[in-house]
Amino acid sequence: MAAAATRKRPAPDGTHAATAAGGESKLARITLGSIYDYEKLEVLGEGSFGVVVKARHRATGEAVAVKRARASDLRAVLREAGCLAACRGHPSVVGIRDVVEDAATGDVFLVMEFVGASLRRLQRAEARPRLPEAGTRALMRQLLRGAERMHRARIIHRDIKPDNILVGPGGAVKICDLGLATPARPEGAV
Repeated sequence: MAAAATRKRPAPDGTHAATAAGGESKLARITLGSIYDYEKLEVLGEGSFGVVVKARHRATGEAVAVKRARASDLRAVLREAGCLAACRGHPSVVGIRDVVEDAATGDVFLVMEFVGASLRRLQRAEARPRLPEAGTRALMRQLLRGAERMHRARIIHRDIKPDNILVGPGGAVKICDLGLATPARPEGAV
C-alpha cells in the first residue's frame, strides 16, 4: 500500500488548502491507484461483501487477488486495508499490495497477494485425501501464529473459517478476508 495513498499537496502559500479556504482543517484526501493496471483472469469466489478475482498486474505480470467493494463501502474497505497492513509481512496472513479504484464507477478494490484455493474448496474436492494428524497440527500452528500476529496488532478477525483460510504451495496457509475484522479496544477502555 506504499504507493496506494498520497496526500493532497499543500496550497501554494504552504498552508493546507482546506485551512486556507475555510479556516477549518479537513482530513487529507487519499488518491487511489487504478484498477486498469490489472487484467482480470478468473473469478475466485463471491461472498456477501464482494467478489474476489484472480488478476495479473499489467506492468509486472504478478498474479494477485482483487476484492471488489462498492464505493459506498469505502470506510469498510479502508478498515480492512488497515487491518491487513498492520499484519503485513506475516507468513500466515495474506499480504496487501494496493488499494485501487475504478474512476468511472467509483468502485474500490483491495489488491492482495494470490495464494491459492481456500481450505473449504480443498475439503470439498473428492480426490483430496484426508489430512494426516501431523499435517493438521502443522496447519493449526500456522493459523494460531497468524491469529497471534493479528492479536498483537490489536485486531480481532471475527470470521476465521475454512472459506477464509487459503492454502498455498507446499501446504502454507494464510488467513484472509478481514472484512469483519475490528481493531480491539485498548486495555481498560469501556
